[in-house]
Amino acid sequence: MKRIQDIMTALLSEMPAAQQAKISSFQTLVNWKEIVGETLAAVTEPLKIEKEVLLIRVEEAAWRSELQFMKPELLRKIRENAGIKLKDVKFV
Repeated sequence: MKRIQDIMTALLSEMPAAQQAKISSFQTLVNWKEIVGETLAAVTEPLKIEKEVLLIRVEEAAWRSELQFMKPELLRKIRENAGIKLKDVKFV
């Protein structure tokens, strides 16, 4: 019996690159808590990926400032765990 993840990976590999990117972007939004951890997920909300930039809602200014310092590490986590190509993240 095949695992769903294996089936999805096989299906994804057969899709055109543009569709693969959209699905990977969607997975990032859905799996946000697993990617960034519970603490950051509690104070952030991924909104959308547009032109390789992830927009993240952050309600508190203090967290917004803190996340600016964490941006390189956050980008690394997202790229590694979600497998998507991002140029930047913006906090709104």
